[in-house]
Amino acid sequence: MPLPGLEPGPRGKLAKSVIFAPGPRLCSKPLTRKKKEIQAWLKEDDKKIRTFAENYISNLDKQIASERRRSEQRIALRKREYGEEDSPKKQT
Repeated sequence: MPLPGLEPGPRGKLAKSVIFAPGPRLCSKPLTRKKKEIQAWLKEDDKKIRTFAENYISNLDKQIASERRRSEQRIALRKREYGEEDSPKKQT
């Protein structure tokens, strides 16, 4: 039995109003928050702490970019899978 609100529509497709995947910014929000917290470490006197912070922030940037790409791909896949176009086609 499907969850409430996820019943198939008349053509067997789920309603377009159902959101399947959070947006790219929502997925990367915790990582962005972590990055902001770590940026204060860049001003530390200890070089080891600064180096660690630089490397950690670089890693967080890569994770944020990866999470955004993955989220955008998942949204595009869902749109294709359920028949929603990314943008209306122009007639020429």
